[in-house]
Amino acid sequence: MKRKKILATLLVIAILIGNIIPLISYAEGPASVKIVNAEKEGKEILVEEGETFTVNVLFSNPTDGAKALTGFLQYDTSKLEIQNSQAMDEDKVYGIDGIGSIGEINMVMYDTKEPEKVSFTHINTTKTILNSGTLFPLTFKVKENATGTFDIKFLEVKYTDGKKSGQSYQINIGNPLTGKIRTPLKSIKMDKEAVTIGVNESDKLSVIYTPDNTTDSRDVTWKSLDKSIVDVDDSGNIKGIAPGTADITATSTVSGVNPATCKVTVTSKLLSISIDKSTLNMSKGDTAQLKVNYTPKNTTDSKNITWSSNKDTIASVDRRWKSNSSSKWRSNNNSKI
Repeated sequence: MKRKKILATLLVIAILIGNIIPLISYAEGPASVKIVNAEKEGKEILVEEGETFTVNVLFSNPTDGAKALTGFLQYDTSKLEIQNSQAMDEDKVYGIDGIGSIGEINMVMYDTKEPEKVSFTHINTTKTILNSGTLFPLTFKVKENATGTFDIKFLEVKYTDGKKSGQSYQINIGNPLTGKIRTPLKSIKMDKEAVTIGVNESDKLSVIYTPDNTTDSRDVTWKSLDKSIVDVDDSGNIKGIAPGTADITATSTVSGVNPATCKVTVTSKLLSISIDKSTLNMSKGDTAQLKVNYTPKNTTDSKNITWSSNKDTIASVDRRWKSNSSSKWRSNNNSKI
């Protein structure tokens, strides 16, 4: 029984020692590191294709001083490339140009041969980092055809203290720095250059954006340049009001983008025709003039008509007037037209 108790006690001690040893060799330190927008901390990074921007790597609270600072930095290499670094050898070792507020720290970056991942190292280990501030700046350039969003973040950072013990500390890592690549809106146009609709008929107009993957606002203001002819709502739905022609415009809320225009022609269909007299009493040799009434009066359809008589021996029509809305009739006998 005593033998089992001794073995159990030794096992508990072994577990405790196993958990304590890693803490001694790799203790949790008070320091922290984060990446911020160099223009203004906390401000969103909004850039366009081909533009450059700078971020600052901030280091804070190295209580006992820091030496041999190392870590891994991750960013989207398909969208961004580091600018303020200089290749030092064929293995892609980069010296970082630019001195932070802490002073010259002599940092280098290494290609880890892993996608989107580089390491950085404080190579001048004789210089102890005692103050908080900007460790170093990094300038990135947005690659050609890059779109969407990106993150820049630390994966792991650690350092040894400035004491003889050389104890290693894990550094608290700040949140990733996010950015958005703006794809500017260059132009807009209507899906239809011209439209013909009837009175009280409707149609739908849409806007085409160039480029189609723009990150700018797609909001537009719709307007009819003559509401007495055609009207339009906030969604581009048009309705014919009266015969005529008027332009519909869509104006982008993005400054510098020209409005899109569609020419709308509103027609009025001819529904029926009638003669102004239903009967006409004439004597032989008399003449009279008849006129045609069109429904609706403002029809945009052709008003050309052909006059004829079904009994020319009784009443004849002057066919020289066939293209007009009125015609002269001559009576050959006493008759009723």
